[in-house]
Amino acid sequence: MCVAWEGGSIDIYFANSTDGGAIFSPSQRVNDDIGADYQRLPSLALRNRTIYIAWQDNRNGNYDIYFSRSNYAPSMALPISPPNGFTLIDNKSTLIVAPVIDPDNDTVYYNFTISDQPDAESGINYSSGWITSTSWKPPPLPNGKWYWHTYTSDMWNTTAPNWAWNFTIDTTQSYGIQLSEGWNLISIPFIQMDTNLGNVLNSISGSYDAVQWYNVSDSSDPWKHNHTAKPPYMNDLHNIDHTMGLWIHVTKPGGVLFECSGILPSENQSINLHKGWNLVGYPSLSNKTREAALNNITFGPDVDWIFTFNASSQKWEQIGEFDYFERGRGYWLHSKVEKTWEVPI
Repeated sequence: MCVAWEGGSIDIYFANSTDGGAIFSPSQRVNDDIGADYQRLPSLALRNRTIYIAWQDNRNGNYDIYFSRSNYAPSMALPISPPNGFTLIDNKSTLIVAPVIDPDNDTVYYNFTISDQPDAESGINYSSGWITSTSWKPPPLPNGKWYWHTYTSDMWNTTAPNWAWNFTIDTTQSYGIQLSEGWNLISIPFIQMDTNLGNVLNSISGSYDAVQWYNVSDSSDPWKHNHTAKPPYMNDLHNIDHTMGLWIHVTKPGGVLFECSGILPSENQSINLHKGWNLVGYPSLSNKTREAALNNITFGPDVDWIFTFNASSQKWEQIGEFDYFERGRGYWLHSKVEKTWEVPI
C-alpha cells in the first residue's frame, strides 16, 4: 500500500506499508527543491515494484507537471570465481560474480576492486571502474595473496559488498609435460580459467600444428580438430580443459616442454562418461593405481578397456590392474554405462 500527499501545501510526501496499512514507513519528501515553492495535487501509480508520482509544481511561477519514480538499489553481487582460498599458478586471473537483476529493471553496473589487503581496497589495488560485465580481468598480478570484492549500482544507488574473497598467485607451481615430435596423447592437470585453445597451449605456440579430441556425445561428428594452418572457421575445436584427453601433433624436432598452468584442483573433478570410447583427461595431483584412480567407477561392470599412448616409444599401453594412471596423460576409456567419473585429486 502506498500513499502520497501535500505536506503543508509546500512539499509532496510519500510513505508505504507492507502489512495492509497497519504500519507505514517513515515519510519521504518526493520533490527535490526545498523551501517556499508550492507543490500540490499528487497522483500515484504502481507498476510491479516501481512507484510513480506526478504533481503540480510552482517553482517556475506557473504550475508545471513534475514527475518522480522510486528507485531500489540492486542487490549485492555474489562471487563465483576464482574460488575462495584457491591458489593460481598463473598470474592472469579473471574475477567473476553472479549476474544481478535490478528491482526497477535498470541496467546494473559492476565495480570490481582487488588489492593485497583484506579490505580488498587499500594497499596495492586495482579497479575495473563501472562496467556492465559480470567478469573482469585485472592486470597480471605478482605472487602473493589477493583480496577482491564487487560493488553494484544502477547509477542511482550503489550496493556495497559484505564479502571479500581471496586467492593466492604462486607462479612457482607449474607442471611440465615433455612432448615428443609427432603425436602425443596428453591431458591438462590444472583447471583452466580461460579455456581458449591458443591460450592454454601458449607455452608451446609455434611448436605444434594440430590438436584433436574425440567427443563421444556427438555421434554424427565425434572428432574435433584444430589445425593451425586452417582459418578459424574451418576448425571445430576452439576450447580445451582438464577433463579432455588431447592429441597434440608436435612439429619441433626433438620435442618440446609443455608448461601447464591454471588452478590446482582442491576437490574431485567430474568427467561424464558415455557408452563407448571416451577420450578423457586425468585431472589429479598424483599418480594412482587403476582401482584408486577409477574411484567410483568399477572396472569390468562399468569400464572394460583403458588405453594410453606412449609418445616416446610410439606404443599403445593397456592399463592393467597394477598399472598407474599418470598425471599429464590422456586416456581412452571404453565405458559400458552412462556414468560420472569422480576423478580423485
